[in-house]
Amino acid sequence: MTYSVAWKTDTAAFIVTDSAVTTSNDHGNAVENRTTSFCELQGKLDNGNYVYERAYKIFSKSNIAYSLAGDASFGVEFIEDVAFRIEVGLDVEIAIKGAIDNYPNFKYKPTIEITLAYYDGQPQLVTIKNKRSTFVRFEDGLVLSGAPKNELIEYTNTFYNVFMDDYLKIPQGSVSDEELLVKMIALLQSYGIHNYTIGNGIGGAYTGVSVTSNGVEYQPDICYLISGENPAFDCQKMATVNANEHSVCIINTDIADVVISNFNSDVTDACRTSLLEKSRDRFDNGEYKYFIFMNTFCHVVCIVNMDFSRDHLLLSIDVREDRQGALGLVVSTELQMMLNDGYKVSRNLQDTTFNCIPFIPAPEAKINFVKNEIKKLRVGKISNPARLKYKFLIIESGRQVDWYYGNQDSIIPFLKYNKDAEFIRVVDLSTDMVTLEFENGDIIFPELGYHVDELFINIVNKERKEDVYIFDFYPNDGDDEFLFVYVLATDIDDAFHKAELSVYNEYGYESALVFSGKQFYHPKYFFSESLPET
Repeated sequence: MTYSVAWKTDTAAFIVTDSAVTTSNDHGNAVENRTTSFCELQGKLDNGNYVYERAYKIFSKSNIAYSLAGDASFGVEFIEDVAFRIEVGLDVEIAIKGAIDNYPNFKYKPTIEITLAYYDGQPQLVTIKNKRSTFVRFEDGLVLSGAPKNELIEYTNTFYNVFMDDYLKIPQGSVSDEELLVKMIALLQSYGIHNYTIGNGIGGAYTGVSVTSNGVEYQPDICYLISGENPAFDCQKMATVNANEHSVCIINTDIADVVISNFNSDVTDACRTSLLEKSRDRFDNGEYKYFIFMNTFCHVVCIVNMDFSRDHLLLSIDVREDRQGALGLVVSTELQMMLNDGYKVSRNLQDTTFNCIPFIPAPEAKINFVKNEIKKLRVGKISNPARLKYKFLIIESGRQVDWYYGNQDSIIPFLKYNKDAEFIRVVDLSTDMVTLEFENGDIIFPELGYHVDELFINIVNKERKEDVYIFDFYPNDGDDEFLFVYVLATDIDDAFHKAELSVYNEYGYESALVFSGKQFYHPKYFFSESLPET
């Protein structure tokens, strides 16, 4: 099965397709990646068929782009017939008619749905479906091909209308054709990580193309980061998508890299290897116009236009010249908040939030700050030791049973999360003075004049049990400065394991870690004074 989305503006026609292919037998693919590049389980389905991220469904010849849904063998044969007729000088419409006439039993052939995008004085979209009463149709609106479920159709239609409204805003051109294409690709990719469409034969990496007066233009290279609410602690993986006229290459940080060529491609192995090597080099150098963040905890997408720079106001790229296959992202607090829509985002799929951030050069002060802090960020994930201002003590029967570090913004969230505690005392670390006391569900010092529940109403609930555990160690690099490691964990054993892994991944050896304490973690309030890195 396939999902193909096509539309046009006054200046361009667009096609976006998935990369899943469904077969009735495994064809010896048991050694393939267990998941797609976007974390979808692939392989054998409940119905006995097999589905894999293994099809590049966009073709282009003679400045015309095609997408194919349905029977691959007959579809490719038909597309090649149409393309040959166009190459010898026939008009597109005549070429399509001639190709159809070449098959007297066209409607009885295996099912195909083909979309053509080309430019003839203006962008044109044509659909060819051999099971439709009208085989050929010129299209004006959104064109959806394949076998998507109703929810995906509704989802695509809803956001297509939103995207087009933005595109048509005055002044026109404030949203480019390229940005419109990237938005649609990101929309469909995000849907796939929240919904198991691969079970319906739809999913994997989405790729796109536009056709303008300049000809066929493939999507820009994109680097995706898939994470939970917190990229520093919840990063699941990176995946980059690089596409050209014959192949798509996906560089993955968690599974084997993928190179897929389209059905009618005669590309050589050497050409595919060249694309793979260039894509890996691009990853190592962080050379992407767009970085797209997708939140698995809620339906938020952030598209950051880096314009191939390493330094954006909201995002910095950490390129490791000493290490291949390693790329770091220093995420600003502002981008962190956008990725969670202020931590008030609805879980409703139709309420997906899109943040499209233009290129904003980073000021010199920020560039220098990241450069000075990068050693700490690489192993520790966050940087700002000054934020540990308070100690939260949990007391039962006059005895301290637990304690946490915290900052000013996390005091009330901590009280709300631990509202059933018998007694809580907040102490200023700089003075050892008591700042606040909480007993039996209310603040008793200082006196508020109202119940603390009035403050709790405005606090977003903490939905996860992890807290941030802090360790310090001395790296064996000739530097006398000790470093901190921050890990998000459920208990001390989990934390030690994660901290040891973080040090090993950065330095290649195990180091003696000293536990320094733990900090109350609430994602909305934790990063009020810090700078995280994935």
